[in-house]
Parts: sequence; structure tokens; C-alpha cells
Amino acid sequence: ARGYQTLRAVTNRAVGPAAFAALANEALGEAREGDISLVYFSSHGLLTPQEGRMNFALLTSDGRREALLDSRAIYEALRDIKGTKVLILDACFSGAAIHKGDESLAVSSLFTGKDFKVLTSAGAREPSFLWTDPLGNLRGGSYFAQALVAGIGAPGGFAADINRDGTVTLAELLRHQRLYYGASSPQLYPEGDSLPLLV
Repeated sequence: ARGYQTLRAVTNRAVGPAAFAALANEALGEAREGDISLVYFSSHGLLTPQEGRMNFALLTSDGRREALLDSRAIYEALRDIKGTKVLILDACFSGAAIHKGDESLAVSSLFTGKDFKVLTSAGAREPSFLWTDPLGNLRGGSYFAQALVAGIGAPGGFAADINRDGTVTLAELLRHQRLYYGASSPQLYPEGDSLPLLV
């Protein structure tokens, strides 16, 4: 009923800070106040030392070259985009981006405030696993993405719409992911957020 107007996908590319800033501007630069911009990352995640503390970074690759895209680069590319920015970080250690999953980490989250909503597939110290077929062969993708598709897709009966009111909120999606994705502990900032992700 309320879909996303424009979709832009980038796969198998080494996307560093400058390339991501250009992509964000291309895809979301015309957003207005009241718009919701959804950014989904599925990649390898790392904890990297930066300025005496640990920082979350995505490792992107085209199969030959690699690039790091850390929390600050993601934030800086998106901060001036108008409206609400919803990030889904499907990567190992992604909870570190919002300082969830290990309170002993000296990770300062840039994504606080009303403009950002962040759902992660794992806590700050947890891996987030790729999926395998019944024979144990690695097939790519992720368990988190499989649960996500079941939760917000027609084939899964929109299972994340727990109260069956036709709206999947971020809080409902977090609850669904925690129930149906057992490989790690999905996290959300802000916890309990009622923003409609899918109507």
C-alpha cells in the first residue's frame, strides 16, 4: 500500500566512502522532509581500531579489490539527506554501529537522534552467518535476510506483522527477527520504535 518510490541496487562492488557518498546522493538526494529512505547493507562486517576505540566497518569487494566503509563514512554520506533514514546492517558485529551487544566497547554511535533508525543482524561482538543448503554447501545470502524476507514478504505471509494490522513497524520487525533468526542477536536503535517500515 505504501511502497518505496525509487530503488537503487549495487552488488559486488568495492564501495568506499567517496563512492558510497555519491551513491547515497544519487539515490536519496531528492528526498524531502517526511520521506523515509531505506538503506540495506549485506556485507562482511569488521571491528576496526580508530582513534583509540573500536569502530564498526563494512568490508565491500568486487572479488579483486576491497574497500572499507566505516560508521562515520556511512553517517556522513547520509546525514544531510532529508527525512528519516532507516539503515539495515546485515553484517557481523553490526551492533557496534549503534553500540549494542557489548556495553564494554568504547564505540560512540553517530546514529542517535530522530533522523536515523538502525536495525542490525548481530550484536557488537557477534558474527552474522551466511546460509547453507541441507548438504552444508555455502550458498551465499544470509539467515538474517531469509528471516527478513519471510517477515515482510507475501511468501512468508507478512509474518512480522504480529498484530495483523497491515503495518510492519521496526519494533515488530525486530521482534520477528529475534524469534526467527537464531544465529545472532538482532539489535535496533531506537529500541521499540514504531516507524512503519512496510504497509
